[in-house]
Amino acid sequence: GGKHSYWRFLKSILKKDTNIDTFVEVFAGGAGLGLALLNNKLIKKLYINDSDPFIHAFWDEILTDPKGLIDLIKYTKPSVDEFITTKKVISEQLNRIELTNLKMAFSFFYINRTARSGIFKAGPIGGKKQSGEWKINARWNVDSLIKKINNIHQMKDKIELYNLDYKLLINKM
Repeated sequence: GGKHSYWRFLKSILKKDTNIDTFVEVFAGGAGLGLALLNNKLIKKLYINDSDPFIHAFWDEILTDPKGLIDLIKYTKPSVDEFITTKKVISEQLNRIELTNLKMAFSFFYINRTARSGIFKAGPIGGKKQSGEWKINARWNVDSLIKKINNIHQMKDKIELYNLDYKLLINKM
């Protein structure tokens, strides 16, 4: 996780070697590193891959039609009850209950933005009692999140999405 901070390091490498114009995020997650490279025009093509169906659904929604995801972000107010419900949705999917791509995408995104460290196994930011300085909505800046999603969607022609085991993706590349 959290590979975004390495983009400046890679910037110096990419500036020296002009033959590198493609970057592959084998375990995409938030794809912060690849997106920073693409957004700063250090690469021309970004391949993102994640075998997790929720993460893949998230990227698929952003790249194909982010309107549904954006609407859910606009009209959802983070709460501990919603956090618990969303974790249950993800657990049900793991038990093979069918969900729409949008429901999977938003479930992943909601937990990522409202859980400590953005991971599924963690509890809500601020705890179940919401005591302390940080609350569950600390990372839920609607305008900023929508702006990022729209920015990524505008680069969709330079991004290719995969939902493969990392070994298969490496062999494919």
